[in-house]
Amino acid sequence: MTAALLPSAGEVVAAWEAVLAEVKPAVRSRFSSAHVVAVDTAVVVAVDNVYLQADCEARRRDVEAALAHRFGRAVPVRVVVGAGPGAAPRPPAPTGDEEHVDLTQLVDGPPAAFDPHERLRQAFPGAEEVQQ
Repeated sequence: MTAALLPSAGEVVAAWEAVLAEVKPAVRSRFSSAHVVAVDTAVVVAVDNVYLQADCEARRRDVEAALAHRFGRAVPVRVVVGAGPGAAPRPPAPTGDEEHVDLTQLVDGPPAAFDPHERLRQAFPGAEEVQQ
């Protein structure tokens, strides 16, 4: 299929939420973190890792059907890992005010208690252990 017959990337991005609303929840959960990065011979959606790519690839036909319903013509989908061809990477999520930590100033905490009985005594001060 030629790119001229496909919707533009902007049209797909604008319709993406509505398209995901048409598919089953299992499909929606896989594609919810995917983002449209290009339209060439298919709508190219990018995901974060190969595991999610495999999950999305297994459910790709459901998204293609929803896109076809939305745009009135067949719309193939290709799932890629990362930003995709020719796309700028997504900006990092805002993290708010980040405090600079000088790692040389860190000190070790107290040794951890690994004995389960000792941990229970620490969690419940004043409790008495009953022997059976």
